[in-house]
Formats: sequence, C-alpha cells, structure tokens
Amino acid sequence: MTDSAVIVGAGVIGLATACRPARDGLAAGAHTGPLPRLAGHPLPVRPGKGYGFDDTSGSVTLRHSVCLGEAKVAVTPLSDRLRFAGTMEFGSFDGAVDPHRLRGIVRSARPCLPGFPSAVQPHGMTGLRPMPPDGLPVVGPLPARTTC
Repeated sequence: MTDSAVIVGAGVIGLATACRPARDGLAAGAHTGPLPRLAGHPLPVRPGKGYGFDDTSGSVTLRHSVCLGEAKVAVTPLSDRLRFAGTMEFGSFDGAVDPHRLRGIVRSARPCLPGFPSAVQPHGMTGLRPMPPDGLPVVGPLPARTTC
C-alpha cells in the first residue's frame, strides 16, 4: 500500500491510497445505476432528489434535531441556523430547485414550530441520492462477477 497527496491548486485536499482490493465496489451515489450496465448487469437504481433550506432568522431555536413525522420534514439545528429537509422527487438528475416544493416544507413546519416566521421565502438546495425501487441498499456481488 502506498499513499500520495492529492493536490488541488495550492493546497492538499486529501490522500490517495493505492492498494489491490479483493473486490471492486460501485459507490457513485445517484449515478450508480448506469455503471453496472457497462458490465452487462444493470441495477434499478434511480436518482431521488431531496429538497431543503436553511433558516437564519433565529426565530426558532432547537437543541436537538426533530422529525415532523406527519409532514415528513426533518429540522436540524446547526451552529447559526436551522436546516429544514423534506420532500423527495424521483427519477431526475436535474438540480433545479422547485419553489413549490420549498413552500410545502415551510407550510408543514409552521404549525409545529411556534414562532417560525410566516414570511419566509427560503433559498433552497437540492441533493441527489441513490434510490432502488424498494428503498433498500443494494449490496452484494454482480451476477457472474467474482471481483465486483
């Protein structure tokens, strides 16, 4: 095994380790689905796009993360803001933010968090994750492959 620095611009961002694994793995997040197709074994993994936004108003403070169960919204306190995450859109690699989905998260949070501002117009973010049809992780060897 050998290590070497990975340098980007003027700084080291990590270490690259060279080794010979017993098996190769596929871990490309939402893009995992198309990769095994190249080896002749497609996996039914599609992208799931999650939505979220940060509230920096300070109108609500939490000491712990909470899950607003019926609304399917998670709220996480960070050092200077609350992060709201919820709703899922399936099948698209598009990173565009749908304002309607953000408004849905805001509407869901208001009844559960007294003091949450009613005029919040969040600047949203999205993130992709791999989603197999049953929602369970895909783990195990590819058929007829001994090293992957």
